[in-house]
Amino acid sequence: LLTETLRRVPGLTITPTGRRSVNAIRGRMQCRPAVLVDGVAVYNGADDLDLLVPPSNVLAVEVYTGVASTPPNFAVLDGNACGAVLIWTR
Repeated sequence: LLTETLRRVPGLTITPTGRRSVNAIRGRMQCRPAVLVDGVAVYNGADDLDLLVPPSNVLAVEVYTGVASTPPNFAVLDGNACGAVLIWTR
């Protein structure tokens, strides 16, 4: 699962939501980082990443843990104080 890989990233917390196969992604201070798949923001589906992006389709993952490190073209949510998780697919 993609969220199992993200569990190893410092600054991110992945927790089960109680729904089957769904994990919530949280950054520092429990805020939600922006999640983008192939450069497109995923707002309500970010907690369903494991359902949206099969691991076999993942080419690369980039994690930015704060506003200072997030490239401006990926700062899509309210200034992105929590950073961004970028997923690139094949």
